[in-house]
Amino acid sequence: MKLIFAFLLSCLIFCNSPIVWAATTTPSGNTEKSVNELIEVLTSRIALNPEKAKLYNERADAYSLLRTWDLALADYQKAIDLDPNFQIALINKSLVLFELGNSENALKSLREIVRNYPMLADARAALTAILWNCGYQGEAESNWVSAIGIDQRYGDIDWVVNTRRWPPKMVDALDQFINLN
Repeated sequence: MKLIFAFLLSCLIFCNSPIVWAATTTPSGNTEKSVNELIEVLTSRIALNPEKAKLYNERADAYSLLRTWDLALADYQKAIDLDPNFQIALINKSLVLFELGNSENALKSLREIVRNYPMLADARAALTAILWNCGYQGEAESNWVSAIGIDQRYGDIDWVVNTRRWPPKMVDALDQFINLN
């Protein structure tokens, strides 16, 4: 476990390669500790590079793993403030807004993202889930055709949970759509 974390940490520091979610792949039960250590490292890197949007997005991803949604939302927003076209941060912010119960702003945000970036399967799949949850079945189905046409993995809830790592409420909303509940 310590060797894996040391390797990932060295990649993050020296290679400048993202290791978002890496802590969750460790086989031990110390996942929360590893994520907290990752947050500490990212916080140090942010102190040295406060204008790097990617670092805020990575720390927000780590906060999401701990389900500290308010901290995740703040970091996604900071990443977007630094880089307004940071697509994954835009989508992730919308996912967290929905997780926090702010369906209206999540829906508005995802509609704008899809309008600006129509080929983002992640945004279309998330938009599908929220539209379905809000009762817009026709629009949800239309977006789903596009999402699944771009990336079929969104039809696999296990992939959405374990690889893409959407927040729980988003996963539930997509699962309800897929199962037509």
